Amino acid sequence: MKWLNKTLLQKEWMENRILLVEVIGIGLILRLMMGYMESLPIVTTEIKPESIEAIAQMIGLVLGWMYALILGLGMFASEYVGKTLSYLVTRPLSRNEILGTKWFLGMVELLVAMLALAALNRFYNGLDIPRFDGIPLEVSSVAFLGYLFLLGLMFFLMGGFVSILGKDLTRVSFLTIGMAVLLMSFLLQMNENGIAWKYPFYTLFSIVLFFALIFAGFSFLLFRRPANH
Repeated sequence: MKWLNKTLLQKEWMENRILLVEVIGIGLILRLMMGYMESLPIVTTEIKPESIEAIAQMIGLVLGWMYALILGLGMFASEYVGKTLSYLVTRPLSRNEILGTKWFLGMVELLVAMLALAALNRFYNGLDIPRFDGIPLEVSSVAFLGYLFLLGLMFFLMGGFVSILGKDLTRVSFLTIGMAVLLMSFLLQMNENGIAWKYPFYTLFSIVLFFALIFAGFSFLLFRRPANH
């Protein structure tokens, strides 16, 4: 059973590479801006440098998750908007090849983006916010970075799942954003320390993995190869 198609892989890369460069570029610009803000005199007198660092990390996280959503939405919605659906119709591609190729390249691009944003925003030193109940994470940096990638992967698969359901990009976008907000409200909570996760680390990991598999499974079940009319 074949899951990857080289020609489709090249097509998807040509369409998505600019977005990958843009999100890394935005992350770099934000990092430089935050670095400049940390050097301002007001930071040392009225604002703690740790607060600036925490804000930078949170922005980097949100940027990565937004990228994952956009990448997922573009899996099939872009085929209708960009008028490239005929390519999938005229090529002898199976359902497994279409889904497998799009999933594979999407995960590779997401991994590259998340690693770049993690390096720019110093996630490897531990994330300041959100913390678990306001205390530092008691897990390794590798485990936490794995969780951040898995959370981004969940958003990517969710966007891909929703893009299969409809051709209207506006409606699909609102539905995806609504689902993302609902999921994050399920995972996060507000307390006296600000934003915090609701559950212990490995419980969160299991929840996010469960939703990622659900979105992937339903995408595989609902997706049908476009027909040539």
